[in-house]
Amino acid sequence: HGEDRCRCEPPGAIDAVAKEGLFHSWTGNQGENRDSVRLLQLAKTAGRGVFVIDYTGGSRSMTDVSVAKIKALGFVPYVGPKELNQLWLPGRNF
Repeated sequence: HGEDRCRCEPPGAIDAVAKEGLFHSWTGNQGENRDSVRLLQLAKTAGRGVFVIDYTGGSRSMTDVSVAKIKALGFVPYVGPKELNQLWLPGRNF
């Protein structure tokens, strides 16, 4: 049944989707979630914007890898602190 749901078009009222912690969650490195990537790809194929928010703990190397992976999938990356108490800016913080 889950496979049938994944083939349907997202409702027209949905312009974009977001996923937190695709490669790095607020609890630490979790690796790639294949099911999430597949569902996000479906949204992208349907013409929806896909935003991914990862929490890399401020490590520049982890941040660079996470941003590169997200961009390689064609999604819009945002990397920030897990506390969400400040806004990190591209070119400045990542």
